[in-house]
Amino acid sequence: MVFVKAQTGPANIGDPIGKFTVQYFVEQGNMTIRSDGSRAWRCNNPGNLHKSPYSMSKKRGAIGFAGDSADEYAVYPDKKTGREALVVMLKGSIYSPKTLRAAMEYYEPKKKDYIDIIVHRTGLNPERTIKSLNDKEFDDFWKAIEFVES
Repeated sequence: MVFVKAQTGPANIGDPIGKFTVQYFVEQGNMTIRSDGSRAWRCNNPGNLHKSPYSMSKKRGAIGFAGDSADEYAVYPDKKTGREALVVMLKGSIYSPKTLRAAMEYYEPKKKDYIDIIVHRTGLNPERTIKSLNDKEFDDFWKAIEFVES
């Protein structure tokens, strides 16, 4: 099934404040609703990229956005496209020159222990820059982000 559009759906009765459903549509108009699971799963967005000009650009392949009144997230047609958006962003000009610590502070300023979790999972030095990571280290890095966001 190829999803071509997505949007926020109504909350389920009894869901906590801030939890939202995602409505996915195929070209013929049929709808699939994701209401359980993590936000990353509901949005096919393993990095939980917020709605932004970057995440919503045609190059990144977003098909919509979903969220609540406090936060909106890009929605991708599949997990592979969402993962690619995360990886390309981390390799880009904004993130790649930053240290892992600075990148995580920029990425998610509300999560003060983010870098500690990344370091614990990867063993990487938080003062290294993203662009200094070899391919395996970089894979470990983005996979740790996906772990935190799942």
